Amino acid sequence: MYALSEVIKTYVLNPITLHEDTLHFQIEILRNQNEQFHARLFRREFYRLKPAFEPNTEIQADECIYILDTHTLPEDLENRFFDDEKSCLQSVLSSLEQIFETQKT
Repeated sequence: MYALSEVIKTYVLNPITLHEDTLHFQIEILRNQNEQFHARLFRREFYRLKPAFEPNTEIQADECIYILDTHTLPEDLENRFFDDEKSCLQSVLSSLEQIFETQKT
């Protein structure tokens, strides 16, 4: 039997400025079959792509996409479960605040 989780909410955070960089994050809150909640953190990244089908042209595509971020927070978000959505979201936000307050000083 497959274990299913449903994405119930997606939150886009305000940009975080750190030194000379600006970071963009998105948090997904998921509910599993046991009515437990967990989160996934995504970070927006910029990529410049050159198409392989036209190797002799100078065409480049600039793309911004959200990628699953498994490095910013030290804990494994997918294996931390909560009884409600609010506690789950607050835990991720608190962890992000701790990380970036430490790095700004």
